[in-house]
Amino acid sequence: MLSCPLYHISTCMKLTVTLRSTSETKTLQWRIGDSNLAQRWANLVITSPRQNENYHSDFDWWMAGYTQEHLDKIVNRMETICAKLNAEKGFDIPSDWFLNINRESLNQLHLQFHELAERISNDSEINQLNYIVHNAESCLSNMQYKQKFSNLIVNLNVFAQEPLTPEDYLDFNTYSVAPGSLLLGYDTIGKNLYHCYQDNDIDLISAGMVRPKLNLTSAVSCYIAGSPNSTEPARYYKWCEDNNILDRYRYDCRAPLHSGGHCVIGTPEDWNADQLTEWLLNSDGVQVHHWAIED
Repeated sequence: MLSCPLYHISTCMKLTVTLRSTSETKTLQWRIGDSNLAQRWANLVITSPRQNENYHSDFDWWMAGYTQEHLDKIVNRMETICAKLNAEKGFDIPSDWFLNINRESLNQLHLQFHELAERISNDSEINQLNYIVHNAESCLSNMQYKQKFSNLIVNLNVFAQEPLTPEDYLDFNTYSVAPGSLLLGYDTIGKNLYHCYQDNDIDLISAGMVRPKLNLTSAVSCYIAGSPNSTEPARYYKWCEDNNILDRYRYDCRAPLHSGGHCVIGTPEDWNADQLTEWLLNSDGVQVHHWAIED
């Protein structure tokens, strides 16, 4: 399958992902970059056992939504999942909690999810709650700032991993993400320091539960319409300084480990952000149907 030597994959390789809804498929493609981390990611995926044909993964998901109608659907799903976790997993979210969804209440829910997920690992329903909370946060932000941010996260059903080195974190330096860029996924339970800044989540920081990305895994993320954060990381640093994050909690936002930047490993081909976002929003049961890395 490989025509390029190990660790010299360069731009001869493409990732192809086919998404399937109940009535239609869409094929997305990215050209893999030639950076060290992009090459290591591709080799990790290619050389690890996986199932890439007609699979179903509880770890693949997407977030999209920018209207009150979208938010209402997200909250309804969230309420259904929480009711099941209350009954079966010892979760404790009362039904009236869903009457006032805002950033602060979502932070509280995410903290409870985080504590539960670290006690019960690899539970598909707990993971689904995590995904839907992030979707609600994104939808609220889209409504507030009148934007259409959307994200696709694909695990590829490969569960190998290798530790990131201190030098690797220097490649997490992209804040203004071009539409469709393929990024290394966060793939970690909880929030990193930059997520806490975005959510104004001091409670999680004070609880000592900041979780930076520690491992290179197969998971990738795609900001469908991009994310032009031209004021970062200055605004991130200022928030940490204003809240005395380093002095109070010993988290250094300027340390490479706590970078808020992304590591770009691929560029899209024939990308149409608006079309893909609306297709996701108007489809039921979108799943990854097939993927391949090839020349």
